[in-house]
Amino acid sequence: MPRGGEEVTKVEKTPEREPDLDSEEFQALASAVRTYSRLVAQSRAKPINTDPVALLRALSDVGEASVAVVRRAGAL
Repeated sequence: MPRGGEEVTKVEKTPEREPDLDSEEFQALASAVRTYSRLVAQSRAKPINTDPVALLRALSDVGEASVAVVRRAGAL
């Protein structure tokens, strides 16, 4: 038994599956990553011309789309 007397609960791992590249969730993730990548490249080339709010929104979209893909794959 671990320190403090807590009982350890075994968590079963969800079987991993390959993402469905044609799924709506995966396509949304790919689009979000492309947009974010473009904004990052733009910010490196011309920092003054990059809207920081657009960059944060794009990063947020990547995060949300990632969660959808992971959830669809059964890993969340």
